Amino acid sequence: MAWEKRRKCSYYYRTIRQGGRFKRLYYGAGPIGNLAAQVDALRMAECRAEQEARRAARAQLESASALTDTLHWNCEMLAAATLLLAGFHRASRHSWRTWRHGRRITKECI
Repeated sequence: MAWEKRRKCSYYYRTIRQGGRFKRLYYGAGPIGNLAAQVDALRMAECRAEQEARRAARAQLESASALTDTLHWNCEMLAAATLLLAGFHRASRHSWRTWRHGRRITKECI
């Protein structure tokens, strides 16, 4: 999509991809060329607006995801603290299980 200047006139061409190859369509120098240029400019503006809307939606989603991750981490810490006080432990990231003398030890610490 470009105006090319040859000799004294400018001509409008549109480049399209067809079957993996590029093809140039000629629109001319007159009102048809101007109209094609305006249509292409409008199409590009619409594409930019859609891209901007997608970027805004993605940023909002990433913000919500970060908040959710923070909430998940905080809930994990609260659950771990509660289970430790209840006399459980988690050896080498395995599932939670009771200590043999866990309740007695935690009562002595408190």
